[in-house]
Amino acid sequence: MPPPHDLQVTRVAVLATAKQKGYAKKAFLLDQSVVASHSQYKQMISQLLQSIKIEDMDDLIQMLNRSFIQCLAILFTSSVWLISPTPGSAHQPADEHVKLELVSEQDALVPGKDLWLGFRFDLQDEWHTYWINPGDSGEAPRIEWQLPAGFQAGAIRWPYPERLSTPPFADYGYEHQVLLMAPVRPPAQLQEGETQKIAARVRYLICRDICIPGQTQLELSLRVKSGAAASPAGELFRAAREMLPRPAPTNWKISAASIGDEFVLDLRTGKWPKAPQFFPLHAEQIENAARQDVTAFPGGIRLHLKKSKHLLKSIPRLEGIFVFASGKAYQVDVPMFQSGRSGHGNERTTRRRS
Repeated sequence: MPPPHDLQVTRVAVLATAKQKGYAKKAFLLDQSVVASHSQYKQMISQLLQSIKIEDMDDLIQMLNRSFIQCLAILFTSSVWLISPTPGSAHQPADEHVKLELVSEQDALVPGKDLWLGFRFDLQDEWHTYWINPGDSGEAPRIEWQLPAGFQAGAIRWPYPERLSTPPFADYGYEHQVLLMAPVRPPAQLQEGETQKIAARVRYLICRDICIPGQTQLELSLRVKSGAAASPAGELFRAAREMLPRPAPTNWKISAASIGDEFVLDLRTGKWPKAPQFFPLHAEQIENAARQDVTAFPGGIRLHLKKSKHLLKSIPRLEGIFVFASGKAYQVDVPMFQSGRSGHGNERTTRRRS
């Protein structure tokens, strides 16, 4: 039984705090446990917290984004700790480690034409933030648009992530710099010469040896013109587009099957491609830190993905991305064939590590 949202957030904080404070084994046992009820999950969280020194509770509290947890109860030695929203301050701890900026690909708004905007994260060395699926611990950035009347924002485009390993865990995210892009379409009725302000609140989590939540209010003012030129940030958008997963070539054949305790993902390209890394779009489907073994067969390769211990029912489709060493990434969205076989076919038995 998956925990409700408040316990999922608690789990993120507890696991990250525990593993960074030297309690990785206990955190691993919690993460791998399959629970029968929400009360059992609360009990397991409480048991882990009892193993962490009481002063470490401050680290746990820092990790919880109070802006979206209205009331979170944590059991700790028969006491109930209630965390409720508190007014934010102008300066946050996260500000020392990350800089956020809202940038535009063009220097003006053109009525009725899409404008690409981007949220630029510049991270201090050794700090990271998260992909849409953060992996074993973490939270993806969340965007709350504040748009003028008639404006419409499209979905965030997520560049492919890195695999960030802290055994026995693995997260998916970004170091150094990332640009999260989204299209915004202004209404066709805008008057040339006027100025429009676009704003957004960004909530995020950054981590190193501790994790710190942050939220930032960003604004950008642009004039309305009949035509637009590239802005100084144009190169950022070009580089970010190179990291966006693209549809797989039409001559590729991709298939997936559920066999025993693993998913097998076949990629047929007509040759033996270099082994890619697979990143699942949805959490708790595969063991993120597990080795992705690769077997070769004529015309392609097979990835062996260990199923997550939190996966309690079959999945109809496998969605995610292939990322190759060349820096190219391709979308994967295939139906899942359910098989009772324990074998893996007649592919070559020599395995490579991805």
